Amino acid sequence: MNVTTHRGAGAEVEAVFPTGTPSAGLAEFLSRLKHREKPRLYDVGPAPGGNIVFFAGKGLRVYVDADRDHRLAGSAPDLEHLGEREFEAALLWDIIDFLPKDRAEPFIASLARAMKPGGMVYLLSSTSRTEAPGPVHTYFVQNDGRISSRVIDGALAKRVRRENREIITLFTNFENVSLHLLRSGMREILLKRR
Repeated sequence: MNVTTHRGAGAEVEAVFPTGTPSAGLAEFLSRLKHREKPRLYDVGPAPGGNIVFFAGKGLRVYVDADRDHRLAGSAPDLEHLGEREFEAALLWDIIDFLPKDRAEPFIASLARAMKPGGMVYLLSSTSRTEAPGPVHTYFVQNDGRISSRVIDGALAKRVRRENREIITLFTNFENVSLHLLRSGMREILLKRR
């Protein structure tokens, strides 16, 4: 895996995609949103400031669920306070990897309620078959559309191992648009609200 420096911050980050390769899924996600007028984006958070600037620069109005990192608690964000059909887009990063089915299903149902029909969801998921707790990453979107990650110091959490079809099945109110398997051991999935 390639290691690069994130935007001059001095912190080492790992490339999720091969050096110089932008995310195909993220590019498609953004292209499907570019003709919408000021689409609202829900980011499961916590989001680095550079990510907020990147998506705002693409014309999206960004809402970040930043009260805590839900992956570390193994809990889903509470979306009940969000209005119905409030968002055209959602970034879930890898939260689904940390939620057991009994927590993932209600979270996804709440997300479906908050998404407009035709709304797009982007998520990352590990293909690792490891059952033991492992490191948790923060994801950074570079200006050229590449995604990199940095391990959160001291943060370990248990991932729920899922096959591709299991992830797609969780999103009953969404259709699978694309799924990309990455050499980094991650997969990116693009879904559309029915």
